[in-house]
Amino acid sequence: MDYERLPVILKRYSFIEKMRVLQYYSKQIMNINGIELTSGQPMAWELETFLLFAVKADEYNDNDFKGKNINKFIEMINCIKEHQHPTLVNKIGTIEFADFLLIALGSTQFDIQTYNIYKYYRYNYFFTYVSDKIDMKKEFYKKFNVDYNSFLELGSILSFFCSLKVNLDPQILRYIILKYSKATSLLRLSREAFQKEIDKFSDSIHDYLYCVRPSYVYPFIEYNGIVNLPLPHCIPRAITDSLLYRLTDSNSELRSLFGKNVLEDYLFEILNKSFLFDEVLKEQCYKKKHNALKTSDVMCRKNDNYIFFECKSTVPYAKTRCLDENYIKQEIDKISNYVLQLYKQVRLDFKNIYNFFENDKEVIFDYNNCFGIVVLLEESYIRRELIYKDVAKKLNIDTSGDLYNWIINHIKICNLYDIERYVFTNTDIIKALKKQIKTKSPYDYALSNSNTNSILKNDNVYSFKKNIINSIREITDELVKVGLLKKN
Repeated sequence: MDYERLPVILKRYSFIEKMRVLQYYSKQIMNINGIELTSGQPMAWELETFLLFAVKADEYNDNDFKGKNINKFIEMINCIKEHQHPTLVNKIGTIEFADFLLIALGSTQFDIQTYNIYKYYRYNYFFTYVSDKIDMKKEFYKKFNVDYNSFLELGSILSFFCSLKVNLDPQILRYIILKYSKATSLLRLSREAFQKEIDKFSDSIHDYLYCVRPSYVYPFIEYNGIVNLPLPHCIPRAITDSLLYRLTDSNSELRSLFGKNVLEDYLFEILNKSFLFDEVLKEQCYKKKHNALKTSDVMCRKNDNYIFFECKSTVPYAKTRCLDENYIKQEIDKISNYVLQLYKQVRLDFKNIYNFFENDKEVIFDYNNCFGIVVLLEESYIRRELIYKDVAKKLNIDTSGDLYNWIINHIKICNLYDIERYVFTNTDIIKALKKQIKTKSPYDYALSNSNTNSILKNDNVYSFKKNIINSIREITDELVKVGLLKKN
């Protein structure tokens, strides 16, 4: 099947049928914790691409995918699976091919493989945060006219029912939509509006493979008076990352206040409650000559080992997903500046100009036991070596020298989820960083090569998880009372 023929072929199938078959296969890859990658099933990103074609293809017939006709759907999915973006095709045979492929696959495949509870906990903290500097709860309500708990309950209950992999009774779906009507209305677009969103993030059907999907933000699509939920696996993202983007979009002041207060406090709190360190300190001010400077956001010590965390609330440019080289270069420049900033704080200034640790007086200090981690709220999946080489260029140092070798082994880049999965299970981050040095894999994604403990150790996250389970039970009992569910 020809990829470029998909828009024509999909006009033969009814809209409601396209939504039905997508929902069926989306549920097959869901479990209560997130997404499970099952061989033989269409993958999440393939279903997301299919949805873009399905919404854009205005129907002239009402064919279906039932019975043997399902083979046509599988054929189209396989066509999407095998198609390569023209930019990638042009890079075949060059080193850039692997770089571009990693950006493309990482942006569509890796984020959805996260553990839902961690993300729910994080964004519940963000959206209910209140301090003398910023009231996120108030800002959230002012923007959406509903509190975050409504989104959280809606997402949790729908994810639970869909992960059961049984047919989602339209009456149950209708009941849940009505119960959380305010939240649902904010996650819903008309088909026409959805089509416009597709065009906003893609220049051609080839971009459908990797572009930002409107379903990340609006999992519900309304057409002919019917509200459809074609890809329930997109709901966790719609009620977490996407809500933050919508809340801070075109509001640089709020985004800045969020990064300097909410994000920094969250990082400090989860590190401080991990019991992985002897000392955990917040950002401090110090002077260098006549300049007033700040340390990294969080500073940690365990025995004679130090880690400095610098958290960044910026997100990748949308066009990097569509393999736009100019935006990829801008992304490299942005992240390499973060690495430079942390390098200067850790290698040049720490112990030379400042030291706020109170209990390390007996420690024998060694820069080889000193690490910095740039923590990104969202990952761009750019090959690490490209970023480090840009750092070397800005520092005017040799990539075969000792200083460059220290930087690539001691100043790391990772996303916030990577930190969460370590601290929530009390898995040793320092050990993971030192393992990377021993295995001589400095360009690996930070911490990604080490397995974390499987048991949740953070009391706050554990209590939060119990509350989520209790809210699901309450709504399930409610559905039994109104006769939409049978009691087992």
